[in-house]
Amino acid sequence: MAAEIAEQPAALAATFEHVLPLRHDITRLAAGRRNVIFVARGWSDNAGVYGRYLTEIHAGRQASLAAPSVATLYGANLDLSNSLVVAVSQSGATQEIVDTAEWAKRNGAAIVGITNDGNSQFRRCRLRGPRRTRRWRGLRRCGRRCRA
Repeated sequence: MAAEIAEQPAALAATFEHVLPLRHDITRLAAGRRNVIFVARGWSDNAGVYGRYLTEIHAGRQASLAAPSVATLYGANLDLSNSLVVAVSQSGATQEIVDTAEWAKRNGAAIVGITNDGNSQFRRCRLRGPRRTRRWRGLRRCGRRCRA
């Protein structure tokens, strides 16, 4: 645990190096959308909680954590046209997160995907952005055949 704590400054610096150049693109993607929904599981869920606080405090937008089973198990249809969905997966391969992001896109949300693995399923779904941070742009479907 001490080793992981000691890695935090370098990890944060690397994250900012990759994310800050995208801030204008993300701002445009979020334009006109009032809500931000974080989709994550496990450790990534902690990042979603932190993101929620930052979003509400600094961006002044309502934020929440998604319940992925609403999409993956129940297949509910929601109007997400007023939402930016931020899908967070360390591996970029958590199928439930990918499926939930696809569902959100079909229900009108704009999507941003964040992962540590540029060769993950997020990448195969044609997410664009630098190596550590990927964002969906016009994602129509993902599964056996991914295309944007």
